[in-house]
Amino acid sequence: MRQVLSFTLEWRCNWKLAIENFCESYHVFKVHPKTVEPAWPTRTMDILPSGEGYNLHRRTPAPDADSIRLKNSYFKSLRNVDKGQYVNLACLFPAHAMSIKEGMVAWICPRPVDVDCTRVQVGCAMLDEDGQAHTEEAIAAIERRLTTFIGEDQAIVESVQRGLRSGALPNAHCTAWERPNRDFQRYLAHRILGTG
Repeated sequence: MRQVLSFTLEWRCNWKLAIENFCESYHVFKVHPKTVEPAWPTRTMDILPSGEGYNLHRRTPAPDADSIRLKNSYFKSLRNVDKGQYVNLACLFPAHAMSIKEGMVAWICPRPVDVDCTRVQVGCAMLDEDGQAHTEEAIAAIERRLTTFIGEDQAIVESVQRGLRSGALPNAHCTAWERPNRDFQRYLAHRILGTG
């Protein structure tokens, strides 16, 4: 496996919001309705047992994912996938998240710059196919896909940050789907305050 791309973005948000976004898949149906959701629907998410310093979940492709990929320009460059293939997601606290599927690992690493500024490093590593390196065209297509859906995440996270600053967002209880964020918050409380 070799790294095929890496780039850095600057988000106008607190780093904890950025990592919370990547620690759960519950937001996908709302934030990525035309990019990620059609092929890996939120309803297929399975939150796996987590541990100290990490959480895991996975998504299975939609039953008609192959036909969706053919119709959806976001997925046109992806190959057909077995119906049983999973996309595994892992968040390693405090600031690493990755998506793992056969032959590919994509990751993000948000790092604080200031209270309302986060530098987000994005990367991807892939197995070479039959001993052949991926073409520049294939790598550029992957970078476009990553940039597209991470841009969708950036827009919503920056919007949440503005809402938090305004004081207009109400407090609400987390749903069971948001357990990965509670895991992250407990990790921070334990590390910072010595509580659990």
